[in-house]
Amino acid sequence: MAGCGHRHRRGAGGGLERLGTAGGGPQRQPRRRAAGHRPGRGGGGPACPPRCGGRPPSACLGHEHLPRRPHRPSRGLRPWAARWRPAVSGPAAARPAGHQPQHPPDRGARELCARRGPRAPIGWPQPSATDALRFSPSLLPSHVLPGHLLPSHLVPRLKGRARRGLEKGLAAAGLGLVKLDPPDSPAHRAAERQRTLQRQILDRHDQQTIADVEALNDRYRSPVLGSLRPMDLFRMLGECLDPTDNRLGCASQLTHSLQVIEAMVGDGVLDDDLLLLAFLHDLGKLLLLTGEDPANVVGTNAILTPRARTGLDQHICQWNHCEFGYLRFRSFLPPHLSWTIRYHGLKDTNPIDYMDASDEQHFNGIMKRFRHYDTASKSIDIRPETRLDDYRDFIESRLPDRILF
Repeated sequence: MAGCGHRHRRGAGGGLERLGTAGGGPQRQPRRRAAGHRPGRGGGGPACPPRCGGRPPSACLGHEHLPRRPHRPSRGLRPWAARWRPAVSGPAAARPAGHQPQHPPDRGARELCARRGPRAPIGWPQPSATDALRFSPSLLPSHVLPGHLLPSHLVPRLKGRARRGLEKGLAAAGLGLVKLDPPDSPAHRAAERQRTLQRQILDRHDQQTIADVEALNDRYRSPVLGSLRPMDLFRMLGECLDPTDNRLGCASQLTHSLQVIEAMVGDGVLDDDLLLLAFLHDLGKLLLLTGEDPANVVGTNAILTPRARTGLDQHICQWNHCEFGYLRFRSFLPPHLSWTIRYHGLKDTNPIDYMDASDEQHFNGIMKRFRHYDTASKSIDIRPETRLDDYRDFIESRLPDRILF
């Protein structure tokens, strides 16, 4: 054997193994692998299931969930790392374009990915991506009711497809997400004080009686601000904020009027009566700038007299900016416009039991069309591009030069 020209070494069974030619350096022949062999780092590395034929993850074409092992030159300690680097010949090179693996990615890896994700806040069940896509209102705390805004810190912090699925599930349950300040922060305490103030204002408004309504009518029969140009009145709306309207937040009443106009124009509504109502309907809230109790200016009005189809003019409603605007505009506006300004803030959205035939005509006509835009256009995020001066000619052509307000 010594004269055969090859280099040999003693094998495990006591025999000699040929390594290569004596002058060509060590050319070690790869050892044959037993069936089902699973290579790894000392037996503990990743390996593919038996159906892969014992191939390591770097050479498995079907398991795309496992990263290919980068090539590292052998340092003598891990000779298998160099031999089992990503294959560039054999089945990999012969794979045709559009080839699909013969077996899908390992189900265990998919389940592991589905279970991973940020942990839910304390008190909430730990959700998975599948839970988010099949969101159910039963997962919500008992104090959250449909139609409410759900604070975002109460829901799992999911992203991407799982987040979109969660939002769709919330929308189907009549819920929406809103970002709130952390508890015990100065902003959170200020918001709590504001919400307390809102409840107090609305409670006082709901406690109005017929005697209160008659007293307010007597107080405001005469003008409060004097004789002003219409454009000056509308500019004053820019300083007027409704403290109880959360849908507008800190947006002024002038911003709200311009939002209504933009929504109408965006839908192709060019009715002059509707555009004029957009400017005039909340002008009575200027009483907030005079020191009047907000409970007598904002809120919605209930009808205080018994039900009877005698017409709304024969009934007594609670008093707010709607009645004040009606007192100021009824002398020069058409009846259907002054009627809409007076009753657009009724608490009962369908007061048919109090109406006569004339009321029903106004209600089913201009009132429903205007109320849709008045409610749907409110937003704390939309900044109108329309400016008040864009409608100067329109305002001056439809309103008198001065208004006793």
